[in-house]
Amino acid sequence: MTDRQFGVARCAPLSDFAHWDVAKTFSALDAALLVVGLDPSQFVTEALATGKHTDEPGARALPTYNEMRASYESALNEYSWEIYDEDFRLSVTGPDSWLESCEIESQRKMALTDAGSIGEVLFGDWQSWIGSPASAFERQVFRRERVHKWLLAHRVAAVYRFEQSADAADNTKTVAETNTTQPKLTAEECKEVCRRFKSRESVSSLARTFKVSRPVIDKVLRRAGLKSG
Repeated sequence: MTDRQFGVARCAPLSDFAHWDVAKTFSALDAALLVVGLDPSQFVTEALATGKHTDEPGARALPTYNEMRASYESALNEYSWEIYDEDFRLSVTGPDSWLESCEIESQRKMALTDAGSIGEVLFGDWQSWIGSPASAFERQVFRRERVHKWLLAHRVAAVYRFEQSADAADNTKTVAETNTTQPKLTAEECKEVCRRFKSRESVSSLARTFKVSRPVIDKVLRRAGLKSG
């Protein structure tokens, strides 16, 4: 085993993390180490790899790492209900307090915008992913902005600053952000959405009819005062 694998000898905290500023996504392991001021490129900490406390410096990141895991699992649970039950409202404590990975974003988007399937089928696809190794927390990566919002929601003071300036954020949109941009409805279409909703047409049906995601329909209905939250 090398010193890099055990996180010894070369694991002193670094004062300059500028080389991480170009990163758009982070694994939970990398993020937790950066939060406590350790450079993930220098070593892999045994404490985070095994979930057991050790005397190594990287063990300081274990509480953050475990909290990230719990927040990721909360996101899986809440979004499962959202996909399965169109009348389910996401918890008022999220989603900033949850930790939504890039893969959750992708899987959720497919489930909420697939116009050719009904809820049970979509939920089955989502559940298949959750039950596969691909959904394991250790295999997830998280967008920079997502980690920053999570840290703010949990009031975690991080040594490395994950936030970007407004100009930098505008100029460095990720592929995930671009792909999740939703088409806008015209004023007339918004009125029609409201009229059909009042006639008891479901949100899922409206999303399929207007070829947008359910969150877009929900936003229209909230603005019209037809849905709360």
